[in-house]
Amino acid sequence: MKLPLHVTEVTCAAFHDDGRWLATVEYWNDGVITPEIRLKFWMFDDQKQTYVLRDFFIRFPLIL
Repeated sequence: MKLPLHVTEVTCAAFHDDGRWLATVEYWNDGVITPEIRLKFWMFDDQKQTYVLRDFFIRFPLIL
């Protein structure tokens, strides 16, 4: 059985003044499991020239 693709929606993003840190708030809902709001912190990696997710992120289950 092929399941439909459920995309995570970035609802908010904010950069630190120096641009090294990025925080995102994401909403995810597949219609089966409880929807989630995720707060993620990213740091710019000079070698990779991209933002890398740090070792932590916080999940907030949504109660509807």
